[in-house]
Amino acid sequence: MLAASAAATARRVLSWKDRAFLGAASAAVLAASYSIVHEHGWPWDCPDPYNEAVSRAAAHPQVQSELGTPVRGRWWWTGSVQVAGNDTQRDKLRGLHGRASMSIPLVGPQGSATLDTKAVFDGREWAIFVCEVTLADGAMVNALDQETAKEGTESPLSHMVSAHGARK
Repeated sequence: MLAASAAATARRVLSWKDRAFLGAASAAVLAASYSIVHEHGWPWDCPDPYNEAVSRAAAHPQVQSELGTPVRGRWWWTGSVQVAGNDTQRDKLRGLHGRASMSIPLVGPQGSATLDTKAVFDGREWAIFVCEVTLADGAMVNALDQETAKEGTESPLSHMVSAHGARK
């Protein structure tokens, strides 16, 4: 008898009020999650080349004037980040090298754009050698120009780029 009542309770069908409440609660959780991701980006860390490239593009005066401030990168980027080499316990970074090629959507209060970036990793740090923003009107902005113009010389990253066989 006890087993029969337990089976009946397990098969209990939810009333329309219970279903309506669960549906509304689920919709509220989904809407809140979407709002948080839309406003703040995805909750896990982005790769270092992503962070560096977005920072450079967001700091460029022409990008700021076109998109407004703040300029943020969206989490839905495409491309690849690869790190390979000899990983030893004694020195975790010795022998490691890598490449990154990414296309990152940028957004600001006044519009959106696409950031294309390429970088190399020498075992110590990532060096960006392409950081180009394509604005909505098709104009291209080289976000590395600002840094190079300040120094009045060749980019400080050129020694790393040439060491990895990448084009300038």
